[in-house]
Amino acid sequence: VAKGIAGEREGRMWVGTSGHGAFMLDQDEWTAFNAQNSGLSDDEVEAVLVDRSGVIWFGTSEGPCSFDGSKWTNYDIRPCGLGTTQVLAIAEDALGRKWFGTSRGVCMFDGTKWTGFSPRNSALAEGLVNEIAVDENGRLWFACDNGLSVFDSGHWKTYTTENSRISGNNVTGIAIGNHGRKWLSTHQGVSVLIEDEEQ
Repeated sequence: VAKGIAGEREGRMWVGTSGHGAFMLDQDEWTAFNAQNSGLSDDEVEAVLVDRSGVIWFGTSEGPCSFDGSKWTNYDIRPCGLGTTQVLAIAEDALGRKWFGTSRGVCMFDGTKWTGFSPRNSALAEGLVNEIAVDENGRLWFACDNGLSVFDSGHWKTYTTENSRISGNNVTGIAIGNHGRKWLSTHQGVSVLIEDEEQ
């Protein structure tokens, strides 16, 4: 099963899979990377990100790892205190920090320090963090099992069916559209969040 997918500026495509590691497509040739033939930390690859420096990041069941074209680096997210190593989503913010969505919250890495966010210490929605998106204003949006959360300059807000017009609380995906619209996939169908209408 194919999971995360991301493309490099040079045109190469990276695909994460369930149980078979990651694959790179360069023109018409596929190359497989797994825990046996590379530095990939696990063969369950849920998410892939190519950052602004061209480094490829992978979210695996054993935590995140990165590949700069020659060197693999594995990271330990346990200092975030979330009690899990499973990474389901990855995003990079305007400051170059990496955000990792997990089954129990969000872990942020600024290049040196790890910081964990969960419903215990923030207003992040409970449940799995299925996807992360960054909008045109640099805010981070988290598609969660129990709502849509946004992180803006240190402040959290969560949208649910109780305080907004989204169709369902189980938000499986998010895309940033024109005019700041947030398009959401949920178990109840597709929703569009227009913040001006939610005030």
